[in-house]
Amino acid sequence: MHLLAIVLLVAIDAFSAYSLRQFPYSLVLAVATCTAAELLLSRYYLKHSSLRIPFPAIITGLIIGSVAPISSGFLAVIIASVVAVLSKAFLKVRGVNLFNPAAFGMLIGLGIFAIGDVWWASSSLNIGSVVLPVAALLVIATYEARRLTAAFSFIVTFILLDLLIYSSFTLAGLEVAALGTNFFFALLMLPDPKTSPHKAAAQGAYGIGIAIAYFLLASHGIQHSYFIALLIGNLGYGFYRARGRRLF
Repeated sequence: MHLLAIVLLVAIDAFSAYSLRQFPYSLVLAVATCTAAELLLSRYYLKHSSLRIPFPAIITGLIIGSVAPISSGFLAVIIASVVAVLSKAFLKVRGVNLFNPAAFGMLIGLGIFAIGDVWWASSSLNIGSVVLPVAALLVIATYEARRLTAAFSFIVTFILLDLLIYSSFTLAGLEVAALGTNFFFALLMLPDPKTSPHKAAAQGAYGIGIAIAYFLLASHGIQHSYFIALLIGNLGYGFYRARGRRLF
């Protein structure tokens, strides 16, 4: 599953970078920093004698590099990447990550320098006058992670709330709301297997809750609303895990 996610992310990033005609320096830096931090942590803190390719760290770096500005300040990306890796090692509940590493790292790294999240890798492809979000390809990774319910519950709730608040309940309004959906977030970050529920009913509640939290935050002009909403969902799920609830 890790290899599949990496292949999909690299393909999406390559297409988006080509469309923007920019080299993704932040992406390369984030992947390199996350990989190096994971290897150092494994060798000197966890005392692992044999080092393996840190696929989860590479995915975290790809996510950070795909969301942060494509040519943002290097220090912000480095801080976000290091914090993300450290959060996986030190912020745990029952031996499992409490927070989505990429979201936590970017909230700290980008927040320190007041840099916004750009989601530059969420480009769209126009085929026969039909606009298709390239990030929708991540549905394959979501399916493999068995988190489609979490992702789709978020997407449906997001579209309904967007129609209710910003658009009209017409075909044109539905198209605008659907294209305004952040599929990169919904299909990759939100359904992270280590920080999201396993059972379908819990996944549904999780996705709906995060969508509502996002709109509440965004409506008040709070920066990094996606990250904060996701971390709130992570915290709620972590609370139930800490209490040993089997429902989740």
